[in-house]
Amino acid sequence: MLFMALPYHLYILFNEHLSMNYAYATALVLVILLLIINILALWLNSLQERINGR
Repeated sequence: MLFMALPYHLYILFNEHLSMNYAYATALVLVILLLIINILALWLNSLQERINGR
């Protein structure tokens, strides 16, 4: 089974014009993943500051 990174998959879909619906869905998944990772990092940073501040 072949797995590829989301940005590369998105590039292939847009470049080859295979399926624009899949390309937009992949872009949405990538943006949501990035938002979740950033929110988690901010939450962990505030948690660490709270622990170190006490």
